[in-house]
Amino acid sequence: MNKRLFALLVVAVSSAMLLMADEETVDGYTWTYGIYGDEARIDSVTPEPTGAVTIPSMLGGKPVTCIGDSAFSGCTNMTSVTIPTGVTGIDDSAFRGCCGLTSVTIPASVTSIGDLAFRGCSGLAKDDFVIVCGILFDYVGPGGNVEIPVGVTRIGARAFYGYSSLTNVTIPASVTSIGSSAFRGCVGLAEDGFVVVRNILFDYVGPGGNVVIPDGVESVGVRAFYGCSSLTNVAIPSSVKKIGSSAFRDCSSLTSVIIPSGVTSIGASAFSDCSGLLSVEIPASVTDIGSSAFSGCSSLTNVVIPDGVRSIGKSTFYDCGGLASLVIPSSVTKIVSSAFEKCGGLRGVTIPQSVCSSKMKTIFPAAYQSITKVVIADGVTKIDSSAFSDCSGLLSVEIPASVTDIGSSAVYGCSSLTNVAIPCCMNNIISTVFRDFSGLAILSMPD
Repeated sequence: MNKRLFALLVVAVSSAMLLMADEETVDGYTWTYGIYGDEARIDSVTPEPTGAVTIPSMLGGKPVTCIGDSAFSGCTNMTSVTIPTGVTGIDDSAFRGCCGLTSVTIPASVTSIGDLAFRGCSGLAKDDFVIVCGILFDYVGPGGNVEIPVGVTRIGARAFYGYSSLTNVTIPASVTSIGSSAFRGCVGLAEDGFVVVRNILFDYVGPGGNVVIPDGVESVGVRAFYGCSSLTNVAIPSSVKKIGSSAFRDCSSLTSVIIPSGVTSIGASAFSDCSGLLSVEIPASVTDIGSSAFSGCSSLTNVVIPDGVRSIGKSTFYDCGGLASLVIPSSVTKIVSSAFEKCGGLRGVTIPQSVCSSKMKTIFPAAYQSITKVVIADGVTKIDSSAFSDCSGLLSVEIPASVTDIGSSAVYGCSSLTNVAIPCCMNNIISTVFRDFSGLAILSMPD
């Protein structure tokens, strides 16, 4: 059987197995749940529950400890719900949109409640606020001058999202965290085009062009500049420590970005689809670059990954066709699959030993496509199967003596491969890994 077909079949079977779930009927409802070790998580229930509902404490002979993502989302006819003792987590959007819900009993065993878990539950509102366990999930009032009640500890994600009539908000000292996009779209709070609450830039509603973010802003929030096609340049102050997910996504006219020293993380898709972005300067203070952070930046020609970055997420530079070469610093210990996929202009990449040190002793599959030369640093111990599969432009690979294992399909589909430098100790695997390559020049190097 064709290797690729076999691999696809394995993935399909594995996916089908993951999709399988258990069901049990209790009190007239069929509960769909998953077993994780000795615990059960509720994923959904049928038919749609109505009236007062008591969630079972046991399913499949296991204690229910979690209400899963969106498990009851949109159950508008449910009026009350009792969560049993033993449940420790209520996941994202678990009861979102349950507008008929007027009462919820939550046991002391619950230690975590996810984003949007009770957003849209207008029946739970008291004095215009939907507050559950100290978390403000929603605001349903008229706007204007709003005072958040004392005792609220967290303002949930999207709590005031889109409230253009909100003109002022007073936040008590009891609030210790504010969720993503909590005040996004609150244009009535904007000053000089910026919606800033507690030093978080939630939204930009200005005209674009050359934009200077105000001093004192510590975080550029999720989607703060999303889709701002008129933005051509942005000055980020030194006070900023974090750039949130999709913060500048789809800012197609943005040409350059200087990220100040002090920023420690760049969120997922932070600059994704900034098709006009030519260069970006990343400071040494950055330790993590999120998945798809620069994906689709087709004009990006120059990027320096500083020493200090520990991980490069999935599809971080996906489809950055303008990148020609890249040096990965020794601080990087993890590069996730497809990090440089579809980088058609990338001709060379140096992989440091650190990528395979500590807990990470493999080169991730599909991370490097379209390159012509790969130099793997001494210290790498394993090259995964399919690590360089379908790198049709790959001409040469240098493998250090530290490598002890190479997957059988590591270079599958590398139709242009002509030169391989490999340590003598690996001669026994040449016939397996490189058996389909005619005219391949193999240099056996001393161990």
